Amino acid sequence: MLTGPYYPRSFTLLVIVAMGVLILPLASGLFNAVHVLQGAVDAQRQFTATSLAVTRDVRQVAEAVGQLQRAAGQYHLLQDAEFGPTLRRRHEELQALLDRLDAPLADTPAYATLAALRARVRTLYRALQPGAFLDSARFHAQAPGFDALHAGARTLLAEADAAVQRDQQALEARLQSTRQRLIGLALALIPLTLLLAGVFSWLINRPIRQMKAAIQQLGRADLSPLPAISGPHDLVELGRELDWLRQRLQALEEQKLRFLRHVSHELKTPL
Repeated sequence: MLTGPYYPRSFTLLVIVAMGVLILPLASGLFNAVHVLQGAVDAQRQFTATSLAVTRDVRQVAEAVGQLQRAAGQYHLLQDAEFGPTLRRRHEELQALLDRLDAPLADTPAYATLAALRARVRTLYRALQPGAFLDSARFHAQAPGFDALHAGARTLLAEADAAVQRDQQALEARLQSTRQRLIGLALALIPLTLLLAGVFSWLINRPIRQMKAAIQQLGRADLSPLPAISGPHDLVELGRELDWLRQRLQALEEQKLRFLRHVSHELKTPL
């Protein structure tokens, strides 16, 4: 009666190992699902923050263009040097907004519109920057430049909205792929868990069935050698005890037969 190489030393340890192995794929699947869902949540959060920031900054570009035009009119039409710092500040604010949009607007059409808008701002500001006042006619001659800035800001807003829509569709596609991945993971874990449960059920029940067969053999008064029990060490030891019990019963049976033969011989012998 030998312990199999795949059995631990005790039946209790075998049950613990079986439970651990069954829990392991479920725990790994749960950990993987949490990790994937956390990535999806982070992507959703990042998309929301980025899209809101881009939309806010693009809308502020249109307002900043209007503020630049108003500051330029106050400086040149009123010819008041006190409005010079305001004109510089409005230009710097508009430039800062355009620079802040440089990284988020990775979309090619929006990026091209942003670059063209930045170039128009530089060209227009060179003509309007504080230093020498422009008369009314020369100032109004810059109106097409401001109209182009307003049109560029509106175009940038439309293209930014379109880019946000495309990013949202890409995020929805990613979430759908994540959902399918989790479903596939669950479908793979179910048969794997059932297979492992079947294997360990066979490993646990095998020595029990062998011991049951040995006990039934003794119950039929069959004292021939018992079937070998392979399993954990404690069950193998129990199998050895059953075999010792068989040998004792066999020895008692032999003594009983010798006694009966002796009695029979004595009865047949005349006094």
